[in-house]
Amino acid sequence: AVFNETHQTITVFLNQLKYISVGMSTSWIGYVYIIGTVLGLSSAYSAFFTKKLGKKGLMRSCYVIASVACIGLAVTKGIWISIAGIFALRIVFSLMQPLQNELQNKQIKTTNRATALSINAVIIDSIGVGTNIVFGSLAKSNLITAFGFGAVLCLMGLLLFEAWNRGTKGEYTI
Repeated sequence: AVFNETHQTITVFLNQLKYISVGMSTSWIGYVYIIGTVLGLSSAYSAFFTKKLGKKGLMRSCYVIASVACIGLAVTKGIWISIAGIFALRIVFSLMQPLQNELQNKQIKTTNRATALSINAVIIDSIGVGTNIVFGSLAKSNLITAFGFGAVLCLMGLLLFEAWNRGTKGEYTI
């Protein structure tokens, strides 16, 4: 949930503030946004990267790359590094989504699958409300801090994934 919300907030809302802060024109922001949207199709390569890196490897790589992208966005004043950071977030989120959905579905052991999935969605959305408030507050006062918060959330996501993975004791063949 924390990575989902970091991706959503940064690639949809904060990216525009970042692009303006580095001097990008509004027309270029539109072009870059279109490219970023198309990069969402990179989820089609999730199975390829899962096969190459393994499930754990893909998940870990996505969290680390997302954290580095957020740090880069926090410290850079360059247009190209800003674009690369946003695009990296978009790509790794798209690559991780199919695997994340698979793992979430495998974890449900009840016959009331729809209810369990709905509860998961409510939890994710509730976390999103909290992170959106914090992101908005931080971005209002200091955009650098907002991107730093994104890095912290991505690292927290990695730690939570590792804790979940240890807790499953291989039950989900990750």
